[in-house]
Amino acid sequence: MKVERIKGVEFMDTERNTSTDFTEREMSVLWCVMQGMTNGDIGKTLCISLSTVKFHLANLYQKTKTRSRTELTHKILLSLINRPLNFEIFRKLIGVKSQ
Repeated sequence: MKVERIKGVEFMDTERNTSTDFTEREMSVLWCVMQGMTNGDIGKTLCISLSTVKFHLANLYQKTKTRSRTELTHKILLSLINRPLNFEIFRKLIGVKSQ
């Protein structure tokens, strides 16, 4: 299975000055986490199993060097605040197609 990556959608770790690409599915899970959804809700919304949700969350935690949903959301929001807003990246983040 080919894992698609969204070009330009990445986490910028300002403390380490490094960036990490997220897969499209990781972005979907991240968006759901930021909406306050539980793992079960995320699974139902994205039509994936609970273990798959946990797998993607573990990848997000590893890539962002975080250990909780709160810390993950905080780091992502700080990353977005600390760089110029690219509306195309934002559209991809929230799943809106360009017109």
